[in-house]
Amino acid sequence: MAIDPEAAYIVDPKNPRRVIRALEIATLSGKKFSKQRSFGKPLYDVLKIGINPPPEILRARINKRIKSMIKNGLINEVKKLTKKYGYKRKAFDSIDYREIIDYLKKKISLEQAIKQIENNSWHYAKRQITWFKKYNPKAHWIKNYSEAKKLVRKFI
Repeated sequence: MAIDPEAAYIVDPKNPRRVIRALEIATLSGKKFSKQRSFGKPLYDVLKIGINPPPEILRARINKRIKSMIKNGLINEVKKLTKKYGYKRKAFDSIDYREIIDYLKKKISLEQAIKQIENNSWHYAKRQITWFKKYNPKAHWIKNYSEAKKLVRKFI
């Protein structure tokens, strides 16, 4: 509030990472964080394309990726990292790590951990799509490659 009252309304006060980052930007640059967020006229003509496949395809891709991560050593990776750094690192609160840690601590089965990773990844993907749509209102949202190809040809 003291450094940049306008930024205090922009930045979520319950999100310490964002508050600290806004303070760092203001302190290091000598300019208010809120003033650095203003946008001028775009310098270039840009085609923004957002990929938004049908939910069943997105979910299948997420689940395939998770199976691949498990197959390629996610459990051993988490074992090694938690042995070296302990369980309480902030980085271990991310999707995949927290569920595998619960499995390693024998709080849940591997099947439950995988199901939780799938569900949490799915919810995160939906939040990402919502965020991108909100902050990229001029983007063209497509479901497949052929739609992208048509947009690019038209743009060029």
